[in-house]
Amino acid sequence: MDATDMHYSMIIQWEPTGQIYVVTVPELEGCVTHGKTYEEAVRQGMDAIDTWVMGEDPATLPAPSYYPLDDDEYQESATEAAPASGAR
Repeated sequence: MDATDMHYSMIIQWEPTGQIYVVTVPELEGCVTHGKTYEEAVRQGMDAIDTWVMGEDPATLPAPSYYPLDDDEYQESATEAAPASGAR
């Protein structure tokens, strides 16, 4: 599989102390970034994935994991991590 065909997950969590959204890519060790807004965090995450992948030999890239979006535990943790109303 070509590196450009791979899609990786981003876990985006609100960090209230720094007032930022922290992005972690669980399949790519050490691939972490952040953004002041959710949208900026998504852009930064996509850029971090591109940068990480471009620096690796495609044959050694880890396969993306499957994270079901309807998983109750995932939904609960995402709801708990969301900032209070109005903070975005």
